[in-house]
Amino acid sequence: MFNSRGTTCYQAWYSKVYWLSQFTNILNEPWLNDDQHPFIISSHPALVNQKVSALVKTTINEWDEEVLRDVLTERDYKLVIAIPLSQTSMEDKWHWYKEYTGLFSVRSACQLIQDSKPVNGQPDNSGFWRCLWQLKVPPKVKNFLWRACTNCLPTCFQLSLGKVPIEVKCPICHGETETILHILVECPFSYNCWRTAAISQIASAATSFAGWFDDGLKLWKKEEQIGATMLCWSIWNNRNNSVWNSKQSSSFISPSGHGQQGRFIEHWTKPNDPYINVNVDGAIFSNEECFGYGLVARNSSGYVIEAVQIRKIGTWSPLLVEAMGLKEALSWIKRKDWHHAIIESDCLTLINDIKNAKTLDSPYGFVLQDCRGLLTSLFDVDCKFVKRSANGLAHALARASLFEADRILSGDSLPTCYASIILGDLI
Repeated sequence: MFNSRGTTCYQAWYSKVYWLSQFTNILNEPWLNDDQHPFIISSHPALVNQKVSALVKTTINEWDEEVLRDVLTERDYKLVIAIPLSQTSMEDKWHWYKEYTGLFSVRSACQLIQDSKPVNGQPDNSGFWRCLWQLKVPPKVKNFLWRACTNCLPTCFQLSLGKVPIEVKCPICHGETETILHILVECPFSYNCWRTAAISQIASAATSFAGWFDDGLKLWKKEEQIGATMLCWSIWNNRNNSVWNSKQSSSFISPSGHGQQGRFIEHWTKPNDPYINVNVDGAIFSNEECFGYGLVARNSSGYVIEAVQIRKIGTWSPLLVEAMGLKEALSWIKRKDWHHAIIESDCLTLINDIKNAKTLDSPYGFVLQDCRGLLTSLFDVDCKFVKRSANGLAHALARASLFEADRILSGDSLPTCYASIILGDLI
């Protein structure tokens, strides 16, 4: 079992990571996924001097929901039931929850201290600028990014604010007003570039490019931050080529600035017989405090053997949700006794990490260890990265799990709303 929040003398900085929880007390220890108060608040007498393992079934490593309902408050029940349980037996450990590796870093500690400072009525974005200026990109690209984040790029909209008599429509899509956020992120051309890039997608409600990029910096790993920066630079150069030289990339561009032929799969491809493709994707529903998975298995003819939608309670990082989705896919393959399977995910970080033998003492790392254990128990099963465009059906199933969860579908019982995705994959 693992959790991803905890407290020290200051706040929720360190967290205990554990499996069977035979040494973690239910009361008075910070093991819940709650930044503000990671302790059990229930006061049932049966909890006194008991370990967390007392809340787990004795015959199988699952939460005993009947016991949880009897002894915990509704708040505690939701937090506990949301914590995934591992099938691996290991000793309890502490990890630094601000890093996905579980290891302490001065950078994240400084960020925690900075975040805890009073804001005095003004937003504190010093961490954002520090991260921006430390990006390992050419100086001219940093200057471009700074101009974009301070609304100094000469888009049509920004020029109109300076009383320049100019059409404010986007010169690429000719549909929306060309704001900085639009041309770099929301324009159909730009959106296609982001969708096909090997960069984690972000769900941001920001109304400015600076706000959107700030949300991205909080999610992306270092290499993705650099890739995102270079992709913005490439999109802007492409825009200028279109405006001033009447030249534009015909489809989409990569972070390097060139037309993307791609070394990654961009379109779903039928597997060779006797293999099957198992696509998996995760979705996070922050407002509802839950997340879901979409799993779909298809044979060498492209026929859907089975599809699964799953929704679970809890709030976890996107990377951890993707990892738990992969574990769910591997468990599904094992239950079905499928052989010769290729699992496809659009999370590049996850696929790279699953193939790396390095051990990470963190919730994410322990899920990876579970996945590796499942892989070794399966015959001729491998994992590979594909772009979002090649993972559309699993993505749609994951998004729909908010409304239609915990159901198993066959190829004949799939709702017609997925037909266009399946047909598109076969073309």
